[in-house]
Amino acid sequence: MRLGQFLPRLRTKLPAPRIVSFTFLKARSRFKGLKKLGHGAFGATYSAHLSGRPVVVKVGIGTPGLVSPFQAIGSLKREVRILGRLQKYPFVPRVIEVGIDYFVMEDVEGTSFLDHLVKGMDPREILSVAVSQGFMTSVLHHENVAHNDLDAKNVLLTPNGVVIIDFGVSLTPEDGQDEFDKAMEHDIITLLENVVLTASSRSVPLEIRVILNSVIDKYKKVINNGRVDKDTAKEISRELTFALAQLGARAARSRKLSVERVKVIAV
Repeated sequence: MRLGQFLPRLRTKLPAPRIVSFTFLKARSRFKGLKKLGHGAFGATYSAHLSGRPVVVKVGIGTPGLVSPFQAIGSLKREVRILGRLQKYPFVPRVIEVGIDYFVMEDVEGTSFLDHLVKGMDPREILSVAVSQGFMTSVLHHENVAHNDLDAKNVLLTPNGVVIIDFGVSLTPEDGQDEFDKAMEHDIITLLENVVLTASSRSVPLEIRVILNSVIDKYKKVINNGRVDKDTAKEISRELTFALAQLGARAARSRKLSVERVKVIAV
């Protein structure tokens, strides 16, 4: 794992997704080895192969008595709209096909940050993911996108670096400014939780832990003083990214940084 994946190269030659006018039920036979990965209130997610390449398929189904098919498809279309805004960034899965009640994206073939944490990670690796996640969140906020669910399960560690997935509950200002501001604040708090995770490790040198805790205290005070608006959230995510990057570089140079593995219990 590289320390801080700053991804300078954008996708410049990106084919537009294929737009089709049929439902998942009609298209289902085109997907080989279809396997359900999960099912939520708004729909289901599958892994499959399409034209010989591994893909992930999201289908808007809804849940009787909770979410109507109309609401599920509306959520799906919002996710496609948000992903479309971010396609130039390589830390977001590429959208391949969009149907009436489903869309297809590339399978980045990664393992979740949560799975890595449960198995145990070197504190330097945890810090690396926090730096990468901070940078990506700063980019999302610059694009007026709040992910709103940056939990460890939605951060994948892939052969090509860190990738953020599942924009199903993501928001933009068009979805309502108040809700958007709350979502951006939630992104910041999740980033701080990653910093807390690193700071709590006894295998991180005391000097680094002191700096981490000062970063945590600074931004917790800002958040606790009241609602974080859009501009403040952007400033925090940008500053937090720089602070983590500087800290990461410092930790990389530290000969005292232990390679003890940190065990984290999923709750």
